[in-house]
Amino acid sequence: MNVQSLYAQYQVPTNLQQHMLRVAAVAQIIVSAWHGPPIHPTAIIQTCLFHDIAKPVTFDMAKQRQFLSTDEEIEAVASLKAWLIKTYGENEHQAAKKIFSEMQLSPRSLTLVDHLEWSYIPRLLAEKDIESLIPIYADMRVGPQGILSLEDRLNDLVSRATVDNPEQLRDSGLQLEKLLQTYTHVSLLEINNDQVKRVIRDQLWTI
Repeated sequence: MNVQSLYAQYQVPTNLQQHMLRVAAVAQIIVSAWHGPPIHPTAIIQTCLFHDIAKPVTFDMAKQRQFLSTDEEIEAVASLKAWLIKTYGENEHQAAKKIFSEMQLSPRSLTLVDHLEWSYIPRLLAEKDIESLIPIYADMRVGPQGILSLEDRLNDLVSRATVDNPEQLRDSGLQLEKLLQTYTHVSLLEINNDQVKRVIRDQLWTI
């Protein structure tokens, strides 16, 4: 089944679809140029394509109004949130894992989505779990409007006070970027919106 069919099946909002496609495209650029320790590219891409599929369970509907233009869209997202909670529970990670299992994604992707928390970076670096770190880094590079440098993304989050321990996140994030760069033929700093658009356009991702 193709990715768009699955997005439709789970009623994924358009802005969330775009975010996950961008994250997957960043990960695709990285794994296509990888020369480091063994990784499972399929599991990584699957994780990125669907990592936020249960995100609506956490939505603050008042804040969602800035992303939605009509009352109909707001009602649809509220209905989606209620359906996800009723069907998969209120815990985003556990709901995502249930959906991953339902879609019959690889067992490794279930582990990767469970690890996809920025606050886990120090632990994953210490454990040298590079495979889990790739989806996290790809997610960190995607802002609301598209691709940002890691430095700009972190500065934006710090300025909006939307993360805990921002200085630790900045340090661990830059450490992560440096580590991944040693194993990647492409320059991570040069990944941009045009590259990502081409990957999304040309890549025929299926599950």
